[in-house]
Amino acid sequence: AGRLHARLVADPGLSGHDVGRTLALGRTAFRHRAVVLPGDRAGQVAALASLASGSRTAGVVRGAAAGAPSTAFLFTGQGSQRPRMGAGLYESRPVFAKALDEVCEAFEPLLSRPLKGLLFADEGSAEAALLERTEYAQPALFAVETALFRLLEQSLPAPGQVAGHSIGGLAAVHAAGVLSLEDACVLVAARGRLMQRMPDGGAMVACEASEEEVREALAGYADRVNVAAVNGPRSTVVSGDADAVAEVAGVFRARGRRTRALRVSHAFHSRHMDGALDEVRAVAAGLRFHEPLIPVVSDLTGRRAGLDELREPDYWARQLRSPVRFGDAVAALAEGGAEAFVEVGPDAVLTPLVAACLPGAAPLAVPSQVRDRPGEETFAVALSTLHAAGAGVRWESWYAETSAAPAELPTYPFEHTHHWWPVPAGRAPEVRHAPETGPAPAPAPQDGGSLLDLVRLHAADVLGHASPESIAAEDNFLDIGFSSFTALEVRNRLCEATGLVLPPVLLFEHPTPSAVAGFIRDELAAA
Repeated sequence: AGRLHARLVADPGLSGHDVGRTLALGRTAFRHRAVVLPGDRAGQVAALASLASGSRTAGVVRGAAAGAPSTAFLFTGQGSQRPRMGAGLYESRPVFAKALDEVCEAFEPLLSRPLKGLLFADEGSAEAALLERTEYAQPALFAVETALFRLLEQSLPAPGQVAGHSIGGLAAVHAAGVLSLEDACVLVAARGRLMQRMPDGGAMVACEASEEEVREALAGYADRVNVAAVNGPRSTVVSGDADAVAEVAGVFRARGRRTRALRVSHAFHSRHMDGALDEVRAVAAGLRFHEPLIPVVSDLTGRRAGLDELREPDYWARQLRSPVRFGDAVAALAEGGAEAFVEVGPDAVLTPLVAACLPGAAPLAVPSQVRDRPGEETFAVALSTLHAAGAGVRWESWYAETSAAPAELPTYPFEHTHHWWPVPAGRAPEVRHAPETGPAPAPAPQDGGSLLDLVRLHAADVLGHASPESIAAEDNFLDIGFSSFTALEVRNRLCEATGLVLPPVLLFEHPTPSAVAGFIRDELAAA
């Protein structure tokens, strides 16, 4: 890193893209790896300087590769859609653009409006607002996720398994080869259209509670409220009549639990969807299903699903109506050997849930896209994170679609060890002292003030602020711009700084710097 930094400083005309291409394609990848993330040249030079000095910076991904991890792809569900999702990758990545065009063309006879026009409409426009309607939201998500899968397919070895969340389950089975593009689009369009026709006026709320706790709370509500999703051991979504859902949410708030109303037009995965089931069965009965080319874990059962199960028309009716068993699906993926999880969707929705689904483990989970971040940059961060963990990223495919060229760079500074001939009898060998090592890392601070400074420092750095003074002790992380992805990055840094295994949802359970500092102080005292 020091030699590369000196080379870039000495040659202001040397492009960071050229450096990246040369290192990725012309150097051996060793076990200990670091990637300087995309950005302006000054930021990359500063990141190299930090890497050379051993300090931490938001512009570098580090890792130790212990072999190529087995990957599982997770396809995001409804609620993650946003205006212009995929627009950046459409402009910069031909593979993504070609795939998106193919999907939009397949939807052409099935939708009342051209899908690509809605996808790339300006935020705030009437066309962009249509993405909130289920009949368009589900095809739009399927299109973007399929194009992302094709780009990932070009960039990485095939995943070992796939799974999805509700509508993401249809993208998963298409990616696995179970449904052709044409048949998948028929099912997706029908599903979205039929769900849109169902009565509105329902509500959905995510509760910090186990499935068992929620089912106990639902006693007496008959079928007015249903469990819609079990996203983890303490993350359950309820759906149904708006007033009844509000009452159930109030039960958990009274216990000091967090609840969050979901931004939805209908009460999905509840009895409100019953009127769509027969027609979904009829549509599925007319499709042709194929043996999975990639193992599929079902979000309906939370287990691996084969052709016999997936080709049953009733499976797709139940997949629409029954609870999404995402937590069980993640556990099944891990049991099947998954070590790295890649979220295939427009935002980091499933990524922070993975670790909570696997208590006691330390899974790698990365999003391929993140809301409010450039698409190309976020995808590169995902590939870089996987590369640092040992995945066989096909950098030649990535750089083939850029103007980057080979550059003359310094080689790796191997440590040389001299192997001396045996010393003749009677002669004392020269004593060579081992090189002095630097001081041991300073222990994590224990007092509240120092811990607060530590939290603010990392929070400011991840957000790109010049100083931690810009973040107040009582600032709410969501209010100052944190996403699931950036919150997870701060958590990972604090784990490294303190030596603790902190919860993946740290910044959501403790939503201010002072709350996080207090939690860490208590954990250190108990350690």
